[in-house]
Amino acid sequence: MTTRNQQIVFLLRHWKMTEKNITLLTYYEKDNARIFFTALQQLDEKQRNILADKYYHSDKEANFDNSRGIYTSIIPNKDDEIAKQYAMTLQDYRKLRIRAESDLGYLYSLVENEIKVKQSNKLDEFVFKMGQLYVKEDRTANRDEVLMTTEHEQAKVFTKDNCYLSALDTWKYEKSRTYQDRRLLELENMNK
Repeated sequence: MTTRNQQIVFLLRHWKMTEKNITLLTYYEKDNARIFFTALQQLDEKQRNILADKYYHSDKEANFDNSRGIYTSIIPNKDDEIAKQYAMTLQDYRKLRIRAESDLGYLYSLVENEIKVKQSNKLDEFVFKMGQLYVKEDRTANRDEVLMTTEHEQAKVFTKDNCYLSALDTWKYEKSRTYQDRRLLELENMNK
């Protein structure tokens, strides 16, 4: 199973409880939910129903979060039970389910990228990110070298008017919120 599919299965297991507890979600959970539900709406209705029967229609709650007093996920229904419900072999049902998860993963990636581009174009201040690495303040005069860090708070803050990376280099990186902007959003979300 790919990392993307693991993420989709994680979100599918949280689908029902995300809807149920929408007002108690963290900033990051709301961001993921927005992307997930947008992608889910774009999925074919038959595939959406296959996934709902597996993940949404389960009544077995799991992962109790003591700090919020809620269950955050469910234990999915078993494939063999759903295959019987659909009057098909287990192997045929699994092919359909895995295909639906894969298609949802693809749609999730498209929606996620679209939202990231829109958000990053609105940022007045931003950091450049590549995976889990951030461009760090470069104290050297050599612009051919880019120093990286894993610490978001140590990342160099750029503005639209002040960016020393050449246009050829910027395509390699993703624009992201500054550490301070992320912390403010998290604090605002906690106070709601």
